[in-house]
Amino acid sequence: MGGNTRRRLTRYVVSGEAGRRRGGEETGFTLVELLVVIAILGILVAVLGLAFVASGQSAAQTGQRLKESHDAQIASAYLASDVQSASQITSQNCAASPALSGQASLVNFSYDGASSIASWYYGTSGGETQVVRTFCAPGGALVSQAPVAHFAGSQPVVTCPTGATPAAACDPAANPRPTKVKVAFVDHNAVSGTDDYTFAISGTRRNYDDPSSPLSGVAGYPPLLTLSGGVAIDVSGGHTGLHVGGGNVVANTSSPGGVSVNSSFTLDPGYNLQLLTGGSCSGCPAGVTTVTSPTPLQDPLYNLPVPPASGANVYVYNSTFSPGSGALAPGIYILNAGMSLSGQTDLTGAGVLLYFAGGSLTMSGGSSMHITGYASDPYQGIAIWQPRSNTNDMTFSGGSNGTSVGGLVYAPTAQVISSGNGVVDVGGIISGSLTGNGGGNSGKFCVNMTVVACEAFA
Repeated sequence: MGGNTRRRLTRYVVSGEAGRRRGGEETGFTLVELLVVIAILGILVAVLGLAFVASGQSAAQTGQRLKESHDAQIASAYLASDVQSASQITSQNCAASPALSGQASLVNFSYDGASSIASWYYGTSGGETQVVRTFCAPGGALVSQAPVAHFAGSQPVVTCPTGATPAAACDPAANPRPTKVKVAFVDHNAVSGTDDYTFAISGTRRNYDDPSSPLSGVAGYPPLLTLSGGVAIDVSGGHTGLHVGGGNVVANTSSPGGVSVNSSFTLDPGYNLQLLTGGSCSGCPAGVTTVTSPTPLQDPLYNLPVPPASGANVYVYNSTFSPGSGALAPGIYILNAGMSLSGQTDLTGAGVLLYFAGGSLTMSGGSSMHITGYASDPYQGIAIWQPRSNTNDMTFSGGSNGTSVGGLVYAPTAQVISSGNGVVDVGGIISGSLTGNGGGNSGKFCVNMTVVACEAFA
């Protein structure tokens, strides 16, 4: 009995442990289940890995495209400024960039017609193919250098397009003042290792291509251009007058009666008075044709660099300049407090530029002036310049001997006035507005006419 009892108890104990083991196995994973899970995880990891790789490649490509687009923006800004501000293109270079190797000159812009030059070079630096702009001050000393493109790829192609020849090469000897300069790039993609991003940038000179008016060296602009709105020209008084030769009169006004003249207003045959849409001429005599345009003519000399404040043949006056009678030496006169002529003063001078940085021009008594404009680029042909920051009236007096300015009067925000007993004979005018006033035989303008033709209106 005892032995049989012990054997039965043993079987019970073994059966209980096996039952417990089987119960535990039912709450876990079978080998098949684990293999399925591992297979699924492998697929997910592969898919996620591919997604991360693709995302990384896309981010790299996007970053590269942003860099290439940045190249286009920076290069375009520099080129537009150089083309608009420079006097001409030239074969003379500014100093090469020390940072570049194997560099080639692309194009050179002269700001002063001499050694103040912005040069564009192509070469390599730090593993990049770059275009670098260097700038030299008058005299040729290197002032600055700046990369305008970091991923230039193959050498950019520079052209000076014309209507007849869209792919014309830039030739400083044959065409030193092209209307347009274009640079075509094929940027290098550092990610793909290919040259696959193309863009072209261009700059256009501020120019009014009107064959009407050579202005003693300042060519391509109308003889008379007013830039303000409202009453742009008023020479309607009984003894005032306006006579313009060899070109159109352009007034940026859309006001009815924005130009007011009397019956003595004359233009050469074939030319007209141009206004903005809505503008009209009050008192225009028969035979004067008026035309309108929806677009104002921009200031063609807006980006002209200001004259130097020192140097050879530069004269600076910080108090009112009262030269009296006599001849001015050729050069640039920086007048910080204006100029005053009085009495019987007759001021003369050839090859001069009077720059009214401050103050104004005043003429009184029988004073008069007989000068001709500056002889060298970029100011060739400009005789009087009052910058847009100086809005003081500029008043000419005909005086007993009349007044003649053989060149351009440039005062883009000022009112130019003629008064006195004679005729003011001017090569050309770009001003805010134009007015003739006074009594007697006063307030008469001749613009872009010969002295003999002008005297016929005295």
